[in-house]
Amino acid sequence: MSENQIEQLKAIVEQELGTGELYLVDVELKGDERNRIVWIYIESVEGGVSVDRCAQLNRAIGEVIDTQNLFKGKYRLNVSSPGTDKPLVDIRQYYTNKGRKCSVRYAVDEQESTVEGTLKQIEDHYVIIDGGKQEYRIPFQDIVETRILAVL
Repeated sequence: MSENQIEQLKAIVEQELGTGELYLVDVELKGDERNRIVWIYIESVEGGVSVDRCAQLNRAIGEVIDTQNLFKGKYRLNVSSPGTDKPLVDIRQYYTNKGRKCSVRYAVDEQESTVEGTLKQIEDHYVIIDGGKQEYRIPFQDIVETRILAVL
């Protein structure tokens, strides 16, 4: 997989998204050069992305990819919201998932811990997780992975 292709895809997606409510979460390239599978994950600051909007972006992004001849062989383009099976990778995702049950894996001095609870609060440099009997204040810089478990 080419880091250059990923950076080019990110630039294409950012241009197509503009400055609206949608933002790019991640880009994944799978497969090989002859049969590439491209996953583009987008999210809304309001939470949720419609299927129609994903289809519209798929067409627009696909046209730019074809015009720029980004891939040599065949490719399949998928534009989707990340869903709850993907970890949170952008701080804006924490805001749209506030109130949901989550699992946060974090590391302090190379010692990893995991806490489950409700994503209660998001501050400038940390999140607060309500673990029921205890609240956890975890700095973003210490977070290894956050996964949403359920809607409360």
